[in-house]
Amino acid sequence: MRQFFGQFLLLSLLLAFAIGSLPSLLPSLIPAYIEFAWWAQLFFAALCVAIFSMGKKTASSPNKNAFTGVIMSTLFFKMLVAACLILVFNKQSQPTSTLFLLPFFLTYLGYTIFETSFMIKLGKSDQLAPLK
Repeated sequence: MRQFFGQFLLLSLLLAFAIGSLPSLLPSLIPAYIEFAWWAQLFFAALCVAIFSMGKKTASSPNKNAFTGVIMSTLFFKMLVAACLILVFNKQSQPTSTLFLLPFFLTYLGYTIFETSFMIKLGKSDQLAPLK
């Protein structure tokens, strides 16, 4: 658990630095795009912690299908919510370019890769643990 939060904090700081650096690297990114990225980071960070918590509970469950179900359903839910967030932002803000997707997907991919790798480790470590 300590390892998860240490790596989670490091990832969150790296993503925050990347989002904060984007306006100087790409001056055409308007502040609304960056604000959208900050909200996305908050959402995906909270979701990451929730997914880890659910995965930790189901990994030690006698029903191994529960762990797989959590992984599959959260990945689907996350993709669905990401698509909805993009559609809502696009409809409300009517951005002039698709550059708003760059910081959003940077955050989405960062947390998704982290979650997936940690869930794989969580599933493997539980298989090695003695049965209770």
